Amino acid sequence: MASKEAVVFILDANLTMNASYPPLHHDGTGDAEDTARGEPSTRLSQAKDAVLSSIIDLMWRSKTHETGVVVLKTGVTHHHLSAIERIVDDFDVGKFFRRCGGGVKLDRYDDSSDVFPNLVEFELNRPSPCTLRAINNVQCTINDSIALTTQGDLCDGLILAADSLHRRTNGKKYKRTIVMI
Repeated sequence: MASKEAVVFILDANLTMNASYPPLHHDGTGDAEDTARGEPSTRLSQAKDAVLSSIIDLMWRSKTHETGVVVLKTGVTHHHLSAIERIVDDFDVGKFFRRCGGGVKLDRYDDSSDVFPNLVEFELNRPSPCTLRAINNVQCTINDSIALTTQGDLCDGLILAADSLHRRTNGKKYKRTIVMI
């Protein structure tokens, strides 16, 4: 059995992930508050917490485990197959999501020359605190008007995650896993 693990998480940041979680009852009551942050809990915040907990667990189990994250429907493209370099590293990814905080959404994003547009990839390697902070800053960045036409769906994310795993672990003894959240 392989002693090292390589795990790629696929995280959806589509507009529907902004719905409260757990769902509110028909009368508008329910407990949809994230007690750690003191703000309303959404599907996206719960998914980020699950990804971060899993990554931290992998970090504690062994320093040789490697993780990556592919974020779907982001409104910007940053991954190993993209020819256009808009974002340099995980710090810049976190800065992009922080800048889109407070309800600022992208009105449009159109660059048909990108392969698998609107996907952000956190490189498959040993996780760092900077990467964890950047993942924590992930949020929905697309506007209602372009939500249905924005590319970057689950199939694109799976292809990108599988390619990332193959490139990083080909010929090496890793336990390879893709987790969709």
